[in-house]
Amino acid sequence: MPLSAVMRSCIENGVLSKLPINPSKPIQGRFADQDCEYHQCKGHSTDNCLKLRHDIQDLIDSGKITKPPEHNEPAPGNR
Repeated sequence: MPLSAVMRSCIENGVLSKLPINPSKPIQGRFADQDCEYHQCKGHSTDNCLKLRHDIQDLIDSGKITKPPEHNEPAPGNR
């Protein structure tokens, strides 16, 4: 499951909020064309956001959310 989908689900369930907008903060990261929904700024994608990844892991570790099941489906040519 993409990190952005987990974030949206956590926000809908009230266990996570987007970070406050900081207009004085310059673009973070190398990818000025990508948007992070969690930071509400440019510089990286939501799915590549390390802060979001750590915050979601903290929610899992504290028991506020459960880890989504992993889907280990074989590649189409290996079935």
